[in-house]
Amino acid sequence: MTLGIGGSTVAQELSRLEQPSAYQPITVDERLTRIEKAQRLMFDQGIDALFLEATTSLVYFTGLRLWATERLHGAIIPADGEVIYISPAFEAQKTKAMLLFGSDIRVWEEHEAPARLVTDIVASRYGSGAVVAIDEAAPFFVYDAFRQAAPGFDYVNGSRITGPCRIRKSDAEIALIQHAMDVTLEIHAGAARIMHEGITTTEVQQFLSDAHLKLGADGVPPSISQISPGRMCLETPARGSVKSGI
Repeated sequence: MTLGIGGSTVAQELSRLEQPSAYQPITVDERLTRIEKAQRLMFDQGIDALFLEATTSLVYFTGLRLWATERLHGAIIPADGEVIYISPAFEAQKTKAMLLFGSDIRVWEEHEAPARLVTDIVASRYGSGAVVAIDEAAPFFVYDAFRQAAPGFDYVNGSRITGPCRIRKSDAEIALIQHAMDVTLEIHAGAARIMHEGITTTEVQQFLSDAHLKLGADGVPPSISQISPGRMCLETPARGSVKSGI
């Protein structure tokens, strides 16, 4: 038997799993510091507002985690002042409950144009010729809706702001990255130890899912296991099983 491969069971591996390293979540103060830096960059570049869609940048600056859908849901970071959150009306209470800071939530009804709500907010503060940075990960239809709602705005790529903020990691971010790597290595080592002839990809996938959730993952990785002749890797689910001699 190859060292570290096989010899254990799913139950044994799940029971022995422990957090491999301690970590602290990103604090509200750190997120507010990130917003302050973004606002300094916006001032320096003559940008009036940054719109964040339901992307990782929204999480980075506000801590608000949203599922991206066809409905506009996100936040505006103005060049000065506090964050303004944008939400469908029926999601307003849920959004409010999820906020780590701030309380200004502007809502839109199903019969209304959400892009118009955003552009009206920006225009009320910075005029009809405002310069707006759009989250670089936002779908094209978001930008297109803004362009139609406020053709007089100057739209720029939001990476001008998000990039310089996110590229340099704080000590807290580095600690979180290290923790995620430690968790991954711990779980993959456990996955190797449950290998045996006849185990299926779905069994391996279930173990990986259960292990990630036990160690505090926000969700289960969508693509995590593949067994094929001559190799076993932790990437894309594909139905198969381990056979003797592989």
